[in-house]
Amino acid sequence: MLAVLAAADAFISTVDLCERMVGAPTRSTLNTILNRLLDKGMVQRVRVGRQYEYRLAVDEADVVAGRMHEHLRLASDQQYVLSRFVETLSGEQARILRVVLNDLPVGVGEQPSVGDGLPGDGLPGVGPPGVGLLGVGDGLPIVGEQPSEGAR
Repeated sequence: MLAVLAAADAFISTVDLCERMVGAPTRSTLNTILNRLLDKGMVQRVRVGRQYEYRLAVDEADVVAGRMHEHLRLASDQQYVLSRFVETLSGEQARILRVVLNDLPVGVGEQPSVGDGLPGDGLPGVGPPGVGLLGVGDGLPIVGEQPSEGAR
C-alpha cells in the first residue's frame, strides 16, 4: 500500500487505492489501515465531498529502511541475516546494492572491528576497507554468475 501511495502524484481515494493494489484488502480493512497510518503521521488526509483522500506524508524509502534496520537490530546473528538477505536478491537488486555500498562516503557508519567478518578485518577473501561485502575483491560471485577460477 505504501508503494501505491508513494507512486500517486496527488491525494488518492480508497476506491482508487483499491483499484491500484494487487490483492487489495476490503475497503473497510483499507480504511482501518489508513486511519492507523494517519494516527502515526505517515499519511495525510483531506475530505473531498463525502469521502476522504490520502497521500503519503513520509518518504517511503525512510519508512522501509527504518523497518529493515529495526528487524536487523533485533536479530541475534546480524551477519547471518544479512547474508541470507543478500542470497535472496535478484541480480539487478544485487547490482543496485553494490552501487549503493560503493558510493558510501568514507567514514559513514561505524568502523568494523577485527574479526567481525566485515571488509578490512583481514579474513581470507575479504578486501580492504570499503571493498568487499558485495564489492570487488570480496571473493563472492555476483548473483547468477559462476565464481572466478581464483575463488574456487
